[in-house]
Amino acid sequence: MASSNALPTSWDIFKTSIRLLRRHRTLALFPVAAGISAALFIVILITLGLLLPPGIDKTAPQFIRAALTVDYLILWYLVMFWLTALITQADAALEGRKPIFANGFRTAARYRWRLVPWVLIDAAVTWGIGVMDENLLYVGSLVHVLFIGRFLDLVWRAVSFQVLPAIVLHDARTTDAIKASKSVLRRVLTKNVLAQVGLRIFTLVLVLPGAALLFAAATVGQGVLAGLLGLCGGLWIAAAVLTAVTVSGIYQTVLYRSAAASNTT
Repeated sequence: MASSNALPTSWDIFKTSIRLLRRHRTLALFPVAAGISAALFIVILITLGLLLPPGIDKTAPQFIRAALTVDYLILWYLVMFWLTALITQADAALEGRKPIFANGFRTAARYRWRLVPWVLIDAAVTWGIGVMDENLLYVGSLVHVLFIGRFLDLVWRAVSFQVLPAIVLHDARTTDAIKASKSVLRRVLTKNVLAQVGLRIFTLVLVLPGAALLFAAATVGQGVLAGLLGLCGGLWIAAAVLTAVTVSGIYQTVLYRSAAASNTT
């Protein structure tokens, strides 16, 4: 019975997410802040790399692996931090309160240490899927790699979709949030999978016009028209990704609240 109404329920949640974003444009500021934070971090990394003493071999494999690991974890933490802020304010909007950027930041800052274990787990699994993709390139075709890698990523996202909202909205520790997500997983797995598939299709549909503009710019070649088409295409894709990421965070919040409500009835 739970799986039979998964599709209409998922569609209702998607429409609710879109309506919430249209009503509260402030929610889109959190992905913007995430992008700015990531860009600033990359600038700091480049600056630190230029300031390293000449005696340090920046091309050594050990140095590269250690630097990439630390950088990856910090970037992933920044993503989770601002997603936490988005979830808190999407939840506030669903309860009839006005989302406020400063409130989202303060709440995410309050959970700054509690996020660390989940960031480490999520980053490790995601990294592992990426490494598997890379190794599969040596033993299979690109089609197999894309299918296996994207399938594993989709499964992981579907399985773990409820964890971060449980940490934030129920003030749970990572282990407790994982246990809570596991207890309702069988009932909400279909909805989680539909969410992942639907949100990816939604992102693709939003990005396609921008990609078409970039293709048109490349076809034109040079000149003012090519530059204008390229600029419009880049801006369109940036706006599309911003919209898709915001809707995804709102959807995650609405879906968690729906699962929590059905769990209490």
